[in-house]
Amino acid sequence: MAESLAGSYGGCLAGIWTALQWIAAAVCIVAAVECTYFLGPNVKQQLGHTLVGAIFAVAGWLALSYGLAVYFHRFANLNYTYGALGGIIALMLWLYLSFFVILLGAEINGEVIKARRDRAVQPTQRLPEKVEQKPAEGSDIAA
Repeated sequence: MAESLAGSYGGCLAGIWTALQWIAAAVCIVAAVECTYFLGPNVKQQLGHTLVGAIFAVAGWLALSYGLAVYFHRFANLNYTYGALGGIIALMLWLYLSFFVILLGAEINGEVIKARRDRAVQPTQRLPEKVEQKPAEGSDIAA
């Protein structure tokens, strides 16, 4: 469709269409990860509390995928080293790092929820600044 837009209206509209496709894909991926973070744990939470981790996870996943693509294209010669298994090794590395980023986003969500909960709960009493020690008595001293 971008080619037909480029032929009819010029290259600017085709570039806008391509950008809109990438933005729509990123929003759908964030929504999918957000649903995973929201529905996965057996905890009552608000939908917006898990958005920070979902955005981090998707941004990290996209950056990781791009970085691994550059690495495999320019530096790694897995086919020379491992033969036909090189593609499987690359896939396993990508899956491992992708799941790590997803779990890191979940950890960020846990810390954000904990910080919001701690901020909402205000202590009713302040602890004393200095704890005074009382002198030991005869019954306190071990024989």
